Amino acid sequence: MQKRVDARDAHGENASGRRWDTDHRARIVHRADAADKAADTADDAASFAFLLEFFKALSDGERLRIAGLLAAEPLPAGTIAVRLGVPPVQTVRQLARLERAGIVYQRDDGCWALAEPVLRERMRRLAPSPRMLELAGATDQRSRVLAAFFRDGRLLAWPTGDARKLIVLEEVAARFEPGRAYTEREVNETLRQIADDYATLRRALVDYHFMNRYRGVYWLGEGRPRSA
Repeated sequence: MQKRVDARDAHGENASGRRWDTDHRARIVHRADAADKAADTADDAASFAFLLEFFKALSDGERLRIAGLLAAEPLPAGTIAVRLGVPPVQTVRQLARLERAGIVYQRDDGCWALAEPVLRERMRRLAPSPRMLELAGATDQRSRVLAAFFRDGRLLAWPTGDARKLIVLEEVAARFEPGRAYTEREVNETLRQIADDYATLRRALVDYHFMNRYRGVYWLGEGRPRSA
């Protein structure tokens, strides 16, 4: 038997105390977009700074030869100076420049060595991978976020930043039928297909005004939902 849920109180407001506040969400998106763009810009700047320092350090032939020697084996500064035929003071100065660029480091025994783990990690972050190529194919923010956080319909991680959360929640909300009333159990069953932590998703759908909640009944948007 069909049953309608009256989710309005005596004052005509949603019983949950929330209205479908498009302007409020737009303000959240605007602020979050600005914060996310600033964070992305900072990441890009850090990557650029590393690459710039890396190539500047190796643009000198003498430093490049030092890196080549250390790629073969760790060596003390004195041995490097002898092999290159340059003054020890100059060798130490060049090693310090390479160290600032994260290319070499001095071990506890005094020998200098190539910073292979650091370089591999840096290159892993910068070099194209199948996942990076997939993200690179996205031409707008929504596509990039969905590619980053969803795989085969499952949410890989809960994003930081309101802008990303809103995009994820919009995708999640699309799993529900507008105007239909859902019990909490039904909501949980749907969300469990998306993420193990379905409770966080359920709360976020309400907190970010994608769903209304009243006496254990959930529905999308404004209006009075019909029962399933």
